[in-house]
Amino acid sequence: MYQKLLHITVVSVLSFSAGAVQAATLYSGTFAGSDPDVYVDGSPDFNASTSLSGISGEWSFVFDESLVTTGFQVFSGIPVDYLMLNPDPLGGVVYDASNTVAELIFDNGALWVLRMGGEPDGAEVMSASNDDFWAYYDAGSMATNAVGWSLASESSIFAFATSFEGAFTVTPVPLPATVWLFGSTLLGLGALRRHKA
Repeated sequence: MYQKLLHITVVSVLSFSAGAVQAATLYSGTFAGSDPDVYVDGSPDFNASTSLSGISGEWSFVFDESLVTTGFQVFSGIPVDYLMLNPDPLGGVVYDASNTVAELIFDNGALWVLRMGGEPDGAEVMSASNDDFWAYYDAGSMATNAVGWSLASESSIFAFATSFEGAFTVTPVPLPATVWLFGSTLLGLGALRRHKA
């Protein structure tokens, strides 16, 4: 009886662990942008300027890949686990994991676009009326393809970097909870066996 119970438990836990490992994915990346072109009310304005000459950062978040199916899917407002931004603060706002979000766009199960941005507008919307930043990545090359920012003190001005770099990586992540679950189950079975003996 004990051997059968142990076998069932091990198979169940390992199956759960395998599924969890495949589902949890760590996205992490960097970006840097400088030499901005300035847009005023959506149009380029070579006479306008911004006080911020460049911005850079690094970030990471975990995403549940089991949510991805077929068709065109947009996952917005994904919480960011880590952000380091330079300069910090941006205008009057200190951005960190609490007020930064990501957006992933999939087309038939394949990642198409990754966006990163500071709230209140975040990755999806750019507004020149707030302190904000954004970095867009091309999923094919996994490289940065746009970096920009805006400052509330410079109303109606967008700054788009003309020189930018950075990339992101995608890494499957084992969930530590499955290890604890497996260990605690074995300890419980061991105690049960000693009690019966």
